[in-house]
This record gives sequence, structure tokens and C-alpha cells, in this order.
Amino acid sequence: TNLGKSRILNKVIQKLREHYGKDWEVFTLSKGTDHWNGFTGQEIIKFDDFAATRPGGENTDAMNLMNLKTSASFNPSMAALEEKNIMAKPKFIVVASNAPSIDLGSGVQDISAFERRRDVFVKIEWPGHEGTCNKISNCEHIKELADNLVRTGEENFDHLTMTILDPNVSVINGRNQKISIKQRALTSVDDIVGRMVTLEESYRAKYEKAIENIVRTQNNNVENKVFNEYPNIALIGPPGTGKSFILAAVASHYGQRAEVIKNDAQFEALVDRGRAEDGKSVVIIDDMSTHLGSSALIQFLKMVKDRSEMISENTVPWIMGINKAPLLPQIFKAFDTPDDVFAQAEIEQMFFRSFVKYTTAWKQNFFHRLGVKIGALKENPAERLKNNITNENKKVDDFVIFKKEDKLVTQKTIIDNLCQAKTVVQKVDIEMTMPEELPSVPDMYMKFSMTTEEFF
Repeated sequence: TNLGKSRILNKVIQKLREHYGKDWEVFTLSKGTDHWNGFTGQEIIKFDDFAATRPGGENTDAMNLMNLKTSASFNPSMAALEEKNIMAKPKFIVVASNAPSIDLGSGVQDISAFERRRDVFVKIEWPGHEGTCNKISNCEHIKELADNLVRTGEENFDHLTMTILDPNVSVINGRNQKISIKQRALTSVDDIVGRMVTLEESYRAKYEKAIENIVRTQNNNVENKVFNEYPNIALIGPPGTGKSFILAAVASHYGQRAEVIKNDAQFEALVDRGRAEDGKSVVIIDDMSTHLGSSALIQFLKMVKDRSEMISENTVPWIMGINKAPLLPQIFKAFDTPDDVFAQAEIEQMFFRSFVKYTTAWKQNFFHRLGVKIGALKENPAERLKNNITNENKKVDDFVIFKKEDKLVTQKTIIDNLCQAKTVVQKVDIEMTMPEELPSVPDMYMKFSMTTEEFF
């Protein structure tokens, strides 16, 4: 309490209005009331002091949030008879709460379902103030903030620590104890707003796609937008086959126009934004195996699949080096795949279908032709290979097979292609009805005195 969560919400709302250029109205849900008096369909709904009061024991705030964050229409409880047909469909919902979740007596049957409805979940802390004088309304920290506001005319939140958490902040074990989930990344008000904008654009694109599909079924000919090639590009192969060399060459070509992801902090920042940094032409993830332990990996895998269906002129290519073996279990986890070989093969095919695929693989009998023993390779594979290739005056294409999809290419061709990678949206006309065949008269009739089984 007394950290400024409500003021942060107001700042978030202000920045959302500025971004969209809209003077959106805000409806604040009051504490301790069952009716939404004054609600007229405002675009932003604010919960201030979420679940601070619980009339009758039920957590009405939690129930309202559950009903708002769903694809079904929500008709809030209105006191006036003439207002009972008003539907709630806000663009954004912002919530300030003193607790990270709800308790088992809230009236919500599935707490995990409630937590999943929070797209951006941020923990606010005030180091040095929280736990010492945050219950004092005129401590030195607050006086300093007030003086700064008078001096600059603008509220500043640099004194706060904002940490993005996984929205599923708790799971229930056999003893009904809550288990904390790993924290994510430090952020700011601008980062929070950026994440909200990205998610809204994603949801809107999916909604528009669904509407297009409905309209498409009602017309004989429709115009559809598609990518010329998928915006996800995978360089797939075992370690040592030159993936990092290729990506380093591509990164060097793009220079400052490339967002190169090498560590978990950069990776999680990309996932939080949901898009490349402003001004970047390409995202390059050198090795996906580096991020197997990241708490953002599952969300990233789902995001990658969605990117292929969100047709936008602003989409930039994401190029990633992938060793399939360690990544596949995480893909199966992300898409709730049963422990069945056929189901897993289907999910693998579904996931990589959304990529332009380049593959690297050792040529058959390569080690034998080089005179390299497998045991020696295990000691220092990169150095052994380098020495043997150098001594034999060989090129990388002599020992590695490179392909784009199923077509053989050279390493240089892959580098050249990736240096020119660009997502282009093109329009195509789709014929939605089956062509009508005119009735025809056969030239001859034949009758056989036998059963169908005998005939076959």
C-alpha cells in the first residue's frame, strides 16, 4: 500500500490515449457495490484497490474480471431498468491490487483460470521505503516526490522497481500451499504500455482474421492478404555445422539495423515487447538452445506460431538458429502435446510449418574421409574440425549439406538470402466455390453379373 499504484494506472491510461490518439473515457469500479452505476460503455475499465472489500463474502471484483476477460458478451449489473441492456466490451482493463492473486474463498472455482486472464502482470516495489515508512503519509520519501512534482510539473516513477511476473503466480500443491513462479524482467511504465499495445494489436489481428474467414465463406471470390514468405526463419541443424557463422555474417551485414539476441535478458525483453525494437529490420537469435531455461520460452514459442497468421506490413523477419533435439520437448509442452509419437509428430510439423526452413547436416562419411576419430572430436570438436579442414584445404560445403526446404544450396546462398530477408504482404484472389461441371453422357454402358467384391 501507499506506493503509488493508482497513479501508475493513471499514467498508463494517459500514455494509451496518447498512443492511439483517442480521448477514451474511463470507468472506475467502486469498492463495495454490486451495480455499475454510471457505466455507459467506456473504453477503459479501472479496478482501483481490487478486491479490497468483499460484500457477502464473494469476490465480486474477481467475478467481474473473469466475465470481462472472455470472448463471450458481458452484461454488467445495472441498477436502472433502462440501462440493463448495456454491454461491457472495453479496449483495456487496468487493475491495482495489494495482493498477487485471489484466495480459495473468492467464489472463483479455478484460480489458475483467473490468473491466466492477466496479460501483463507487474509487481511494484519501492526499495528503502516499503516496509519501513510506507504507512506514513508524510515521510521523507514522499516529501521528496512532492517537491519534485512541484519543481518539474511531472510525476516521476524512477524510484519504483517494476518487475513483470508470469501471470500464473501460484499453483496449488497437495497441501494447498502456493508455490511462487520465477520472476521475469525489470520494466518501466513505457514498457508496460508498449506490451499492452502489442497484445491489443495481436488480439485485433486475430479478430479481424476471424471476421475475414466468416465473410470469405459468404462470397464466391475474395481478396486475401498473405506473406510472400513466413516472417519466421529457422536455421536448423546439429552443433558445429556453421549456423553461428551464418548468423554472424548476417548480423554483420545488417549492423545497427539488427536486434541480436544472445542472452536471456535480451530474449525476455523481446518476448515482453512482442516485436523488434523500433528501427530494427531483423531479429537474430543466435542459438535457441541458450534460452531453454528462460521463463519466457513457452510464451515465445506460442508467439512465433501466431506471427505467421498475423498479416501486417510492419512485421520484420525473426531469424533463429535451432538445434531441434533439445527444443522439441519445450515445443510439445507449449502446445499441450500428449506423450504419443503420432501427436508429437503432428505438433512438430504444425510448429515448423510457420517457418522458412534452412537446414544444415553433416555429409555422409564426412568424418571418415577427413580421418577424424569420433572420440577425438568429443574432446574439442570445433578445434579438431578446424585443423583438419584447414590442413586438407577444404571448404565448408565439402563437409556440410545446406538446404532451403528440400533444395540443395550453398552456405553463401543462405547468407545472401538472409541478408535480403524481408517480409512482404501480397494480395491473392481466392475462388471459394467449386467449379461447376456440366452433365455428360457416357459413350457406353456395361453391366457385370457379379458383386462389387468379386469385381475388385
